[in-house]
Amino acid sequence: MLNNLLYKVYNMINESTKEIKRIKITADDLLQKYANGERRFRNISLRNADIKNANLRGADFRGSDLSSSYFYSVDFKGSDFTNAKFKKSIFQNTYLTRANFRNADLSFSIFSHVTLKNTNFAKSNLTHAHFYKSNLCDADFRDAKLKGIFIKKPISKNRRTLLNDNSNRIICDIFKLG
Repeated sequence: MLNNLLYKVYNMINESTKEIKRIKITADDLLQKYANGERRFRNISLRNADIKNANLRGADFRGSDLSSSYFYSVDFKGSDFTNAKFKKSIFQNTYLTRANFRNADLSFSIFSHVTLKNTNFAKSNLTHAHFYKSNLCDADFRDAKLKGIFIKKPISKNRRTLLNDNSNRIICDIFKLG
C-alpha cells in the first residue's frame, strides 16, 4: 500500500516537471492548415520560421515555441500566445492588436513598425526587447519583466498603457526620449 502511494506521488512530481512536448511543424504547413480553417496550433515548435505577408488572425498558439523567427507583414490580430516562446524573434510591419502574450517569453525580440493596440503583455518576459515606431496604445505591461527594454519613437498617446509601479518610471523616461 505504501509503495503504491509512493509510486503515485512520484508520478505526480514527474508529471508536473515534464517538459512540454511540442509538435514540429513548418511555416508552409502552418499557413496551409490556417488556409484550410484550422486555428488551433497549441504547443507547436516552429523555431527559425520566416513568415511574410500572411493572415493568422485569431490563431491559438498557446504554449508554442516560435523562437528566433521572423514575421513580416503578418496579421495576428486577436491571436493567443499565452505561455509561448518568441525569444530573439523579429516582428516587422506586423499587426498584433488585441493579441495575448500573457506569460510569454519575448526576451531579446524586436518590434519594428508594429501595431500593438490593446495587446496583453502581462507577466511576460520582455527583457532586452526593442520597440521601434510601434503603436503601444492601451497595451498592458503589468508585472512584465522589462529589464533593459528599449522603446524608441513610439506611436502612442500613452493614454492607458498599463504598467506596474516599479516599471512605470523606466517606461516614462524612455517615452520622453522618443
